[in-house]
Order: sequence, then structure tokens, then C-alpha cells
Amino acid sequence: RARQFRGLFRVSQNRLDRPSVIATLFEIWDCKYKIVQKWWAEPAAEKKRLRDLIEGLHGDFHTNVVVPYLAQWRQYVCRLSVTLLIQARESAGAERRRINSLNYGDLLNLTARVLRENEEVRRTLQQKYKYLLVDEFQDTDPVQAEILFWLAEDSASSVAMTNEGQLDWRTLPLRPGALFVVGDPKQSIYRFRRADIDIYNTVRRRFSDPTVGRVVPLTLNFRSVPQLCNWANEVFTSRFPAEPTLYAPRFAPLDADTSNSLFGGVYTITHSCKAQEIQVQDAAKIATYIRSEVDAGRRRFSDF
Repeated sequence: RARQFRGLFRVSQNRLDRPSVIATLFEIWDCKYKIVQKWWAEPAAEKKRLRDLIEGLHGDFHTNVVVPYLAQWRQYVCRLSVTLLIQARESAGAERRRINSLNYGDLLNLTARVLRENEEVRRTLQQKYKYLLVDEFQDTDPVQAEILFWLAEDSASSVAMTNEGQLDWRTLPLRPGALFVVGDPKQSIYRFRRADIDIYNTVRRRFSDPTVGRVVPLTLNFRSVPQLCNWANEVFTSRFPAEPTLYAPRFAPLDADTSNSLFGGVYTITHSCKAQEIQVQDAAKIATYIRSEVDAGRRRFSDF
């Protein structure tokens, strides 16, 4: 890093009045340092003295100079970047409207805005879509959830308002039986497109109010044999919290369907081969096991 700093410093000497140049130089030292004393000195005491000297200098420089400077620089750059991105978003949106072309995000946001601001349209659509059933609700993002709540709104009740006097979809009165959702928070994996567990928890809390709705847990598993359900319960009881958190659902044990339980269980395959050979051995051992069970008359191919 010292050599890297020296090389960059030589190139940048005439531009040290620019904050961006200083930030680039400081980035080299914005790291966890590790000093290797391979050729420093022979006596151990001298090595220790040099190490303590360098670590003290670097530690103070990093803590008192590098970190504060880079923090202010990044805040400054962040403001410029966000401003530029907002302007680019507005410009791109205006261009799409000019050529009469909308993307998926436009369709969602414009639909939510129309439902929020135009009561006549909202009432018409509420008459058309009286009952809504939403599967995989854990994948719903905030705009989609807002659309659902506006469509399920109880027009006979007073409209909810925020402290700023704006309509708040999260506290809208809902028509009895108008909205039915099915979701599993443990499968909430679409956060990259704004579908997070927080929306799921918000709606679940609304339905937990007996004056609004009802939450019914679905724990019966028809897909897996009891042995697999028991194994999953044993493993995941320590992976999920006992009570839900902001980003983690609580543990919910599976109840196995025992009405049509086939002989089965959880099996392991042990290999003694190179890593690149594992896939071939996996296929061969599984196929051999299935073939032997069928040939012995203990099972059918459809059992697997």
C-alpha cells in the first residue's frame, strides 16, 4: 500500500488542491492494516519497536484523518449522485410519457396514484373487483400492497389520514371479506425489487385485529413424508427466532400429513472422491439405490 500510495502521489502532486484527489489517496489507507515484518530487523526487540511505531502512526492517521475526511467526502458525493439520479429518473419518465410508452414500474405507480387521488375511479373498480385473493403475498412490494388496499377499501367508512392530512393506505378501513392473502414470510426473497418482509408483517398486523380480519396459520404439509418434516423441524428450530423480528420470521413447525404416509426418510450419501467427480457419483449411487429397491419389489419408480 505504501508503494501504491507513493506512485499515485507522484502522479497527483499538481492536483492536491482537489478534494477528489485527496479522497482517492486516502482510499488506499481506508482498510484494516496488517504489517508483515519479514525483512525489517533481526533482533526481536527492534522488530517490536518498529512495529509499535508504525502501527501507532498508521492507527492515528487512519482514525483522525482518513476516516473523518472520507466520511465527509462520501456524504458530499452521495448528495450529488442522488440529485443526478433523481433528475435522470424524472427525465426518463417524461420521455416515456412523451412517446406513450410505460414500463412495469410506471403501470404500478400510476395505478396506485389514480386509486389514491380519483375517488370515482376507485369506487368503480371496487364494484368490479369485490373480492381479491392474492397468493405468494410475501413477494408483494409496497406499491402493489397499496393497490390491493385501495381496491378492498370500505367506502362506507371514513378514509384514514396521516398527520400531514394525506391518505394512508396502511390504515384504510377494509370491506369485510374483500381481501384474502396467502403468504409465507420464510420465502420472502424478493427484496431486490422492494418486496420485503416488512410489508407482509404490516398486513398481518392489520388482519390480526379481530375487527378487521383473521390470521389462520397453515402448517399441514402434504408434500413431504413425516420423516422429512421431523428432520426440517429439528434443523430449523435453531435457525429461526422464537419471535419474529424486523427481517426474520419466527419458527413455525411443520405438521406432517400421515393419512397416506409412505416409507421414507432423510438419507445421506458419503463420497470418497475428488470434488469434480461428486456429481457423477451422486447420480450413479442414487440410480443404483432406486434400481435395487424396485428390483427387490419393495417400491415402485413412482415412490421416488
